[in-house]
Amino acid sequence: MKKPLVIALAVAGALVIAVGGGIAFWALNDSAEDEFQLSETNGGANTSVTTAAAPKESVDEAEATTWKVAEGSQAGYRIDEVLRGLEKTATARTEEVAGSLTLKANTVSDVTVTVQTGTLTSDAALRDDRVRADYLQTDQFPEATFTLDGPLELPGEPTVGDPVSMEAEGTLKLHGVTKDVAVKLDAQLTAKDQLEVVGSTPIALADYKIEVPDISGIVKAAPNGTLEFKLQLTPA
Repeated sequence: MKKPLVIALAVAGALVIAVGGGIAFWALNDSAEDEFQLSETNGGANTSVTTAAAPKESVDEAEATTWKVAEGSQAGYRIDEVLRGLEKTATARTEEVAGSLTLKANTVSDVTVTVQTGTLTSDAALRDDRVRADYLQTDQFPEATFTLDGPLELPGEPTVGDPVSMEAEGTLKLHGVTKDVAVKLDAQLTAKDQLEVVGSTPIALADYKIEVPDISGIVKAAPNGTLEFKLQLTPA
């Protein structure tokens, strides 16, 4: 065999191995982000909230404060997919999150949270490009917004280091469609001027007229996913 042909075959073989290895690494590497969790605090051994609601007189006299989403907040999605025949979980995140809420004694109201969906980033640029262009169509629908339906009563006034779990009902506007949702929340004061909220809600892509990603022989996503977030809020 002539030497140039041998060299050409060797180069071609190396390219096949490199490309195949890259695909295998992408498929086998579990690069999904961990689910959001509340931060550890120095709240002491007692991590339960006060179960008694504040007296009506103190609630009436309490001053309402506005809290705004601050630096360090994140939001994103989690969805299962089959990539090259292997099951994976895909996650994407963005820090482009804005919003606010009103807190008065143990009552939360006027909650809105808006996410810039065009900035969602996963571990694969090709996936992100397709999600933005073909599925979320972020040029046309650049934002997703959650709005709380009505006042949310906490078990007691928030205390630093004492987390509380609850469910918030509201509406989610995504891909130009607005639907009622229930969001599971965990919240705590990590300091007197720092409120942390972690939450998630399941979604069916069809409910928001989002096509289920399905590229024959390459990747197929599940029809349902999860929207999740971790918010850091400070007094406005």
